Amino acid sequence: MGIVVRQSLKASFVSYIGVGLGLINNLFVSTQILNPEQLAINRLLLENSLVFACFAHLGTPFILDRFFVHFKDQEKKHSGFLGFLLLISLVGVGIFSLIYIAFREPIADYFRLKSPQIIDYHFFSLPLTAFWVYIIVFEGYSRNNSRIAIPAAIREIFLKGFNMGIILIYGLGWIGFDYVIYGMVLMYLLAVIILVLYIKNLKKLFLGIGWNIFKGEYFKPMIIYGFFIILGGLGENVFKFVDRVMLAGQEGLAESAIFILATFIVTTIEIPKKALSQISIPILSEAIQTNNRGKLNEIYHKVALNQLMGGAFVFLGIWCCIDELFMIIPRGAIYSEGKWVVFFLGLATLFNLASGLRGEVITYSHKYYISSIFVFIFALVNIVLNHWLIDLYKIDGAAYATTISSILYITTQVFYVYRKFGILPYQRKQIYIVIVALIIWAMMLLLPKADNMWQALFILSLKALIITVLYFISILKLKVSPELNNLYKMGLNFLYKKLGK
Repeated sequence: MGIVVRQSLKASFVSYIGVGLGLINNLFVSTQILNPEQLAINRLLLENSLVFACFAHLGTPFILDRFFVHFKDQEKKHSGFLGFLLLISLVGVGIFSLIYIAFREPIADYFRLKSPQIIDYHFFSLPLTAFWVYIIVFEGYSRNNSRIAIPAAIREIFLKGFNMGIILIYGLGWIGFDYVIYGMVLMYLLAVIILVLYIKNLKKLFLGIGWNIFKGEYFKPMIIYGFFIILGGLGENVFKFVDRVMLAGQEGLAESAIFILATFIVTTIEIPKKALSQISIPILSEAIQTNNRGKLNEIYHKVALNQLMGGAFVFLGIWCCIDELFMIIPRGAIYSEGKWVVFFLGLATLFNLASGLRGEVITYSHKYYISSIFVFIFALVNIVLNHWLIDLYKIDGAAYATTISSILYITTQVFYVYRKFGILPYQRKQIYIVIVALIIWAMMLLLPKADNMWQALFILSLKALIITVLYFISILKLKVSPELNNLYKMGLNFLYKKLGK
């Protein structure tokens, strides 16, 4: 078994642990211990710093992915490429810091009316952004050295576990909320240090700066590529996080916290996409580079179909159990105001899954810059819609804005791929998935409603069992996915062999 396969298996295992930690922390620990305003401050600082990092790193992690192959030589210490990237990142962090300091008063004024509590903490975005930049760069460097398991463990287990631990300590009354924020900053600094020590242990930590790179043939292409990556990365993260930030500024931290929890629930719908993408993107990239239209069409359709199949199952389970879920979550009466946020953003996510890897098709083609332009334009559309619709409909308005802008963005990408490559992700079998999901949803309406938490737990468990059995029996009988049917047959054959022994 090769190192890539071993690392991928380890990273996948770590990711699932991270999902479990995230569910426990976001749905139960944070909602129990932190009030909505504190939860919003905790999440907004982390999410804002991640958005800022997409500008501050100046595209260096992606430059590393695309150009490292030209410098990779262990004996020559990769020609100082890592040191060069760290220097560029430092310049980016410096530029960002100057801009942030220059606009600190307008930033504070934006939150002063509705969310004054965050003003005392927003300056922590500076160190958090700097640490995020170097975490992302060192993760990219490890990835390009075929090491992804430990960086994944740091992000998925260490950071999430540390954050949950700080909140639990606060819940015990041992520290004040200020120290939760201090601890959060500390944990990101420790993550950087651990990554550096890990790379040093691999004997791949070459910090010397390759000054010749500035005069080399790849410098100009790297700068151009980095510019479009900054544009796209900034737009993508604004797309992800602008709604809850604008809610905090226009309505308050409590409303933002409700929205944040709802969007966390929605992100679980995308779990099948992450696994499929890891497998499919290398094949997709090769098909594009070799102009293999047959293989491109095949992978485009298969991924769209299987993503929708997995995502529809998760969304069906969430929506059928949403009332019971809010009954068992601490402070569920407050967070249940985000019910329709889950619905609308869930529909947008399903449309995203059903539309396949159209963004990746653009990104790995020679027209990669088009993807950055699209996401930046529709991020601006999202900002305008959020500003307008939040004033009209508050929390639900933010969901409407993100849903509308997401659907417009996805549709534009799909149309562009169709014009350039002549392929569409949509197919008849996807309609079968939707029909199966709708029938099961209608059946779940016949079950009784819960009156207390224990009834909610029982009904939620019953619904989960019924939905799982009915959904997969239906999908298997309809032969929607050959891959799923083959896995089912392999599983049966394995069991028969074991039982036969």
